[in-house]
Amino acid sequence: MRAGALSLVALTLATILSIRPIRNIAFEFFLISHIVLIMIFLIAGYNHAQIGYYGSYIWPALFVWGLDRFIRLARVIWNNGTFRRKRDPSQSLATVELLSEDTILMSLKRRDFSWSPSQHAYVILPTISNLPFESHPFTIASIADKVDGTQRKEEERDVVFLVKGCNGFTKRLRDHASTHRMGTVPAYLDGPYGCPPDLRVFSTCIFVAGGSGISYTLPLFLNLIRENARGGRSAVRRILFIWALRDENLLPWFSKTLTEALPHAKSSLSIDSRVYLTAPPINTSCSSASTVSGKSDSAVKTTTVRSPVDYHPYIKLSPGRPDIRRVLHDEISACTDGGSLSVDVAGPTGLTAAVRRALSSDAAGPRAVLKGLPAITLHVETFGMST
Repeated sequence: MRAGALSLVALTLATILSIRPIRNIAFEFFLISHIVLIMIFLIAGYNHAQIGYYGSYIWPALFVWGLDRFIRLARVIWNNGTFRRKRDPSQSLATVELLSEDTILMSLKRRDFSWSPSQHAYVILPTISNLPFESHPFTIASIADKVDGTQRKEEERDVVFLVKGCNGFTKRLRDHASTHRMGTVPAYLDGPYGCPPDLRVFSTCIFVAGGSGISYTLPLFLNLIRENARGGRSAVRRILFIWALRDENLLPWFSKTLTEALPHAKSSLSIDSRVYLTAPPINTSCSSASTVSGKSDSAVKTTTVRSPVDYHPYIKLSPGRPDIRRVLHDEISACTDGGSLSVDVAGPTGLTAAVRRALSSDAAGPRAVLKGLPAITLHVETFGMST
C-alpha cells in the first residue's frame, strides 16, 4: 500500500508539473522532474502490483524504456565515432557563432551522419549543460546532400542548427557565443528523428516561417531546388518562401544560402522569396567610457541599416507583418494548372493560427475544391514541447 500511494503521488505531481505555464517558465525543471517522477511511478507501481501478481503489466514498460535508452546511447557512440581508430578530433566539436542578439548558428562536421530535410536531432553539449548527458532537440537547418544535385560520398556534411537563445540551456549557449563570438564547444549528436513530408508530389509549395522557424522550412526549400537541379521526380513548378523576423542581422546568412542554392535551379522552377521585418532596425549609436591608469578611452558603436541591394536580388524585403490571408488566397487563386498545393508553416503560435484560419475560410476550405481550386495540404511544425 505504501508503494501504491507513492506511485500515485508521483504520477499526480508529474501531471501537475506538466501544465503549459510551468513548462514555459521552467522547462528544464519540468523535464528533469518528469523523468524522475515517472521512474518512481513505474518502480513503485510494479512493487505495488506484484503482490497481486500483476507486475507483468508494468515491467514491460521499464524494459521498453531501458531498450530505448540503450539504442540511443549506441546511436550517439556511432554518430560521433567515439571508439573509432581513425577518429577526426574535429567531429567532436561544434562551431558556435552569434548571428544576432538572441540567435546562434551552431554547425558540426559529420562524415557518417545522414538525415532527411527538416528532421531534428538531439544535441549534447557537456560544457554548456548542467548535466553531462543533457540533450536538447533542434531542427537541422541544412540538407545532407549538395544543392547542385550531386551526392556526398566520403565528404563531411555540415549539420547546421539555428538556435534562439531564451532561457536555461539556450541562454547559456547564447552567453557563451556572445563571449567568444565564434568558438568551438564539445558536441555530440543523437538522431536523426522525425518524419518530414515529401513535397515532390505538389505543383506549388508555400513556406511560411517566423523567426527560427526557418530551420524547418529552409531545408525543405533547398531540397526542392536540389531535386529540380538533378532532374528528379518532382512535380513542383512554383515555390513561395515567406520569412517574418525581427532582427535584420539574420539576413546576410540567409542571403548567402540563397546565393549558393538558386543558381542550380532550372528556369522551369518559379521561386518567390519574401522577407518581412516585423521590427525594422533603427540607426542607433551608443558611447561608453572607461578609465585606465587615469586616462579616458571612449568608443562609439554604430548600427547601420542595410539597403535591400546588399542582399540577394531574389529577396523581396518588406516592413511589417505579412498579410497571411491575402498572400495565401492570391496563391491559391493563381494555381490553375490542376495540381495540388502544399503549405508548410513553422513559427510562433499566432503565425500558425493565422495560417489555419486563412486555409479554413470559404476561399480556401473544402468548398473551394468543389469550385475548381486546388486541393491544399497543410503541414505545421511547432517549436518544441514548451509551446
